[in-house]
Amino acid sequence: MLPQNNNMSLIMPHNLVFIHGANATSKSFNYILRGLKHNKLDEPTTQHFFNYDSHQSFYKNLDTMHRAIDKMRGPIMLIAHSLGGIYSTHLYSHFSKQIKRAVTLSTPYAGVANANLMQWVFPYHQLLHDVGSFSRPIVESHFVKVKIPWTQVVSTTGDTPWMNPFIKNDGVVSRYSMTYREDIDYYYVDSNHYEVVADPEVVDFIAKSVTEFIS
Repeated sequence: MLPQNNNMSLIMPHNLVFIHGANATSKSFNYILRGLKHNKLDEPTTQHFFNYDSHQSFYKNLDTMHRAIDKMRGPIMLIAHSLGGIYSTHLYSHFSKQIKRAVTLSTPYAGVANANLMQWVFPYHQLLHDVGSFSRPIVESHFVKVKIPWTQVVSTTGDTPWMNPFIKNDGVVSRYSMTYREDIDYYYVDSNHYEVVADPEVVDFIAKSVTEFIS
């Protein structure tokens, strides 16, 4: 399923790599893409959409993404939602010279605490094993040191008590997990975990980031 490309350029294109969240598709970014087109930022870039299967292991999906990036020429900016941000961190560890910028949305950098228990209730559910606080993908991402402009958009609404009645969350990911890293910047928006990809303020922020990336 990886990758889909458009706007092919013959001379060192600026690549935008979009990585969706768990159990989603690249359709998650339709509103953001319309915003980039409105700002005429689609033409000077090449877009790549990494559609992965959350039922497969994290590292099998990551290997496919590696092979896709191996074929890219020119600098790369990552735009990722939720679990896509964890993939982004792992990709950066292997392609730090090529990846120049990143914007992640509502990514659980410290994992999803509820998955720690649920993975024992549903032992064959791959996603639960990939996103738990002590899972290999989450723990290994903590050893990656970010040294590029990297911003996490933090979704601040959508609190659900069944996650943890004492911890702020966006309906899926806790505020603690979203703001776990100390080597990236944070941008707070009044959206929940799913609304964040369709928030006009987020679109404007991404458009500004893309403009800085290609300038």
